[in-house]
Amino acid sequence: MNWKGQALPVLFGGLPSKKQLNLDGESAKKWYELPQPDDELIATISPYAQILKGKYRTPTFLIHGKKDDLIPWQQTVRVQETLAGAGITSEARILEDAIHLFDLTEKADSAEWNAVLDGYDFLLSFVSTPQ
Repeated sequence: MNWKGQALPVLFGGLPSKKQLNLDGESAKKWYELPQPDDELIATISPYAQILKGKYRTPTFLIHGKKDDLIPWQQTVRVQETLAGAGITSEARILEDAIHLFDLTEKADSAEWNAVLDGYDFLLSFVSTPQ
């Protein structure tokens, strides 16, 4: 999905089930070359676009690894700066040795896991507990 540039088409349109492919006689290869959605449609689900439009107000905690080979970590820095510029409470953690999907680690004492715990603490600070 990612390496063939099909993440956005799949997010918007989904994939057929294996059963549906067999019923329709379609080839799965068709799903390797789906048309890309236009910028206007992408903006409807893009938090960054919504921040720029002033329609995003959610406190946000971002975590990104510098060894992510799919999404540049600088993108997270840009989003956090844009959040701050819009007056939205936010924090970012850029992790030197973290890869994409770093949060699947089983190392409870790792920088990655500690960043996730910091994220939970950040989010919990916005939740009120019943008295």
